[in-house]
Amino acid sequence: MKKIISLLLVLATVLSCFMLTVSADEQIVSDEGRLPFEDVKESHWFTPYIKFCYANGIIKGMTEYTVAPNGTLTRAQFVTMLANLEGVDTSTYTVDKFTDVKSGHWYYGAVAWAYSEGVVNGMTDATFVPNGVLTRAQLSVVMNNYMKDKYTVELNENALDGFSDKPKAEYWYYDAMVFAVSAGLLSGNSNGTLAATGNVTRAQAAVIFEAFMKNYFYASCEHSFSEATCTEAPVCSECGLVNGFANGHTLSAYDCVTGGKCTTCEADVAPSTILHSFMSATCTAPRTCRDCGAERGEALGHKWNAATCTAPKTCSECGAKEGNAKGHNWKAATCTEPKICVVCNTKEGSALGHTTTTGTCSRCGKVFSVSDYDKIVNLLKTKGEYDSEFNCYMLLYMDSNGGTAICYYVDEGSITIENARLIGSKGNSDVTMLEINKNGTVYEYLYMFTDNGEYIFAGYGMLDAATFTKNTKEGFSEYEGTLKSVYTDYMNSGLRECLDDVNKILNPYGYSAKQLGFKVY
Repeated sequence: MKKIISLLLVLATVLSCFMLTVSADEQIVSDEGRLPFEDVKESHWFTPYIKFCYANGIIKGMTEYTVAPNGTLTRAQFVTMLANLEGVDTSTYTVDKFTDVKSGHWYYGAVAWAYSEGVVNGMTDATFVPNGVLTRAQLSVVMNNYMKDKYTVELNENALDGFSDKPKAEYWYYDAMVFAVSAGLLSGNSNGTLAATGNVTRAQAAVIFEAFMKNYFYASCEHSFSEATCTEAPVCSECGLVNGFANGHTLSAYDCVTGGKCTTCEADVAPSTILHSFMSATCTAPRTCRDCGAERGEALGHKWNAATCTAPKTCSECGAKEGNAKGHNWKAATCTEPKICVVCNTKEGSALGHTTTTGTCSRCGKVFSVSDYDKIVNLLKTKGEYDSEFNCYMLLYMDSNGGTAICYYVDEGSITIENARLIGSKGNSDVTMLEINKNGTVYEYLYMFTDNGEYIFAGYGMLDAATFTKNTKEGFSEYEGTLKSVYTDYMNSGLRECLDDVNKILNPYGYSAKQLGFKVY
């Protein structure tokens, strides 16, 4: 049962998409009772004037569904409106004066009629400029020419005094402007200006024609209008003035595919060309009726943002993409800057850093004041050997004082320097003392005796060399046992291993521990 109910709900939803229904007090009006123009809304100030001129055949659409009320009025459009008002058979008129008005042009007959009647002249002796925009001054001249011998207008010589931009009396259009304002065809703008050289819009032309038709063209008729029906507008039987639109068919339900039935006259109403449930146009599709698929207008077209380093050309409206990203244009990394894109400034990686052991970067040539710490780090990293077990660089070398230095460099912050330095001897150089320090702090001495030119290890401690002798053992007797016991252990294990490690470091540089004065028995 639940499935059946669900299916019925879906079916009802689908059907509602195709049938437009309204409440009893809201009726849909068919095409006969409305303007076909989608750019004219009931809320617009010019709508009554557009309706009046459209109903009386003065104004026609720029397209089937647009009248362009805010568009400028051309000279050809204006004379065509005048010809429509007069009901002239323009096919009987010809003109060969203007090189830019040719037989076959939609405005040819209207221009020929207006010129033959003295309503218009050319912009030059040989050109009419049909597509030129009509100014308020030009319109005044044309209407003066058209009306002066047909209608009585009481001129007010002071008609232009209230306008802040009143033209001078010697201007070619001054008299025509006095006529147009006196006749009630023109009034000032909201800012109190006459704007004689301003362009006339199609909506403004509708206002002017309505004023002219009511006050002059049809003014002498007392009018007897017929009753409006669903399909017929009210028309004066005497003069033919159309007083509005037909009522239009009223529809309580309407389908834009099959139409509907009029609730007033019960006539079957064909599908409308206007009444659709249009969805908004997109970049790739025009406005489309969601019910029947009818299309109106054109697609909006994409609004492309140019491709960037990382994104292809992209539409700012719908997000569509086209082509490929440009890709970065990299500028190589330097000592102080990482790799950088010269187009979008994107950075990647790290700066190379300066390389120097002398105080001058070997890459960029920048001169630095290098600290002792940095010098030792550079020396260890460029000359030393990496010990993976202890995660450090190690280097053993002879310093300038003849000492032996063993350096360790660990994880970017710890440097250990152990120095073995000859600091003194006694008598016939038969006793030598080496100072061992770590990070500048003495922590022990090594004592050696010379025997046939070779150093023989004896012991270690903190005695001064001057008090330690081989023969007299001056100041040493109390340390003798300690030194002897330590000597045996150290020689047999620790020292041998130490010197083996030293040799491993020295060998790649062509040195050995023996060359530095160490001897292992």
